[in-house]
Amino acid sequence: MRVYLGNYKSSLIKSKLAQMDRQSVVDAISKLSLLQVRIETYVITLCLIEIDLVMKKILINGMLAATFCFCMASCDTSNQQTDSTEIAEERNEERLPSDNAQDDAEFMVRAASGGMLEVELGRMAQQKAGSPRVKEFANMMVNDHSRANEELKALAARKNIVLPSTPGDEAQEHISELTKYSGAEFDKEYMNLMTKDHQEDISLFEKAAEDSKDREVKAFAAKTLPVLRNHHQMAEQLEDVTSDVNTRADNRNPAATGTVGARR
Repeated sequence: MRVYLGNYKSSLIKSKLAQMDRQSVVDAISKLSLLQVRIETYVITLCLIEIDLVMKKILINGMLAATFCFCMASCDTSNQQTDSTEIAEERNEERLPSDNAQDDAEFMVRAASGGMLEVELGRMAQQKAGSPRVKEFANMMVNDHSRANEELKALAARKNIVLPSTPGDEAQEHISELTKYSGAEFDKEYMNLMTKDHQEDISLFEKAAEDSKDREVKAFAAKTLPVLRNHHQMAEQLEDVTSDVNTRADNRNPAATGTVGARR
């Protein structure tokens, strides 16, 4: 009986020990699995952090590149010529072989800009002038200078000379200034400008008629001079008339003088 009990206790102890070993193994495996999961989670987190840093770096570099391109484009735009006469003169300097040809080109560029100015101001005067005589003068400006402009374009094409497509910056300023006026006030400002502008045109064309080495350029300048002189003479006469009209109007209404002077 004692032997039996002894054997039973021994087998029970062994069974308990076996169960404890299996449980320990299970616990150890569970702990290892949990540790592996944590390690993998940590690795994934590190990868996500690295990806985030790379994306931020790409984003910052992209923003810097975009800013640089924008600045370069802005600088390039600011350095670009916008005056149509200067653009035409630069192109002529690049393509014309001699100084004489470049002098003729400069004359034709200035003449083209001035001619377009006369046409645009003439059309404006037809709408804004108060005096019928000023409107008649403006109609003559449109017709005469449109015809001269077409002749100048044909001559430039034969000489391989580039002309501006619009009036130059200085001419554009005159156009903008005259838009402020209407009626008798416009008449005075317009005729004052026509007198000065045609005097400059006469000087320009006289020089070309005398100094140009090209027979066609010389002939065009000489042919146009009498027309310009006639315009100048008429402009002076109308300038006196419009100045007298405005003077009488100012004397009748002194307050109006202060208003016009303040705006100008």
